[in-house]
Amino acid sequence: MQNKNSEGEIHLDSSFITLLQNHRQGGALNELGQALRIVADAAQLTGKPGGITLKVAIAPTNSGAVEILDDIKITMPKAEKIGSLFFVGEDGNLLRNNPNQLEMPLRAVESVPVDVEALKKVSAN
Repeated sequence: MQNKNSEGEIHLDSSFITLLQNHRQGGALNELGQALRIVADAAQLTGKPGGITLKVAIAPTNSGAVEILDDIKITMPKAEKIGSLFFVGEDGNLLRNNPNQLEMPLRAVESVPVDVEALKKVSAN
């Protein structure tokens, strides 16, 4: 619902932002700002949506005033989890390597220095 003045300009009702600035000495507004940064960073990182919910309760008091209570909840984006592959051994234990595959005795090979200039001469002929 937008309120317009006689010139047709939109009048913004600032009562809610004023409440947030004053409620808990600005603590709720500060928490919302921090939550916004945290959820936005996580949404960018995961590519998934997150959210912030602000619930404001207004309770009457015996003195004729009202008490404002807030509840801020963050819903973090859920990152996708990847699975792991394991093989089942004869004893039922999970193994990272396939127990039915032969292991090859691999060893490191030493590198030998190569005379690059000599190779250039041989390939040019």
